[in-house]
Amino acid sequence: FAVISGSALLYKELSKKTVYNILAKPVSRAQFVLGKYLGMYVTVGVMAALMGIGLSIFVLLFEGKADLNMFYAYFFILLELLIVCAAAIFFSSIVVTPMLSGLFTFGIFLAGRSATQMLYFISPENGESLGSVVLQALCWILPRLDMLNIGNDLVYGASISKDHLMWSIVYAVGYSGILLILSTAIFKRREFN
Repeated sequence: FAVISGSALLYKELSKKTVYNILAKPVSRAQFVLGKYLGMYVTVGVMAALMGIGLSIFVLLFEGKADLNMFYAYFFILLELLIVCAAAIFFSSIVVTPMLSGLFTFGIFLAGRSATQMLYFISPENGESLGSVVLQALCWILPRLDMLNIGNDLVYGASISKDHLMWSIVYAVGYSGILLILSTAIFKRREFN
């Protein structure tokens, strides 16, 4: 939902020309982008919370006890959604069509979830080959959504350290903040036709 709604969010405003009415008021472009992001994140967060509540009730009815570790997973899903929503806004501010914006956002989500698997292709025997350098650069640029996906760890009984929790919060807020700053800078320079 975040990919689909986020990719068309700014496009709808531009195509229907409602952005002119909004920006004619004392609303800066940065406030506009941030408002779109917060609205999308709250909507997606409420949907995720409702699904989490439904899953928790199902587990409670099925197993007869509540698993409190699931709430850690829900929190990490919300952290992951911070980045996915920011990526959707970022690509929506760059790309003209919602299809391309959605594809790029989904690609970032998929690549971010697969970042650890990319590291397997970097072998020390190859040295500093071009492919190894490109993969290392991608691992630094792409969001490390795989580090925020702790569902499997919790299913198998692994505990999540407080350091992992703290750094995950800092990482998600920082990465999404950088994407929003870039989105705002791009949207400020965008010409409306």
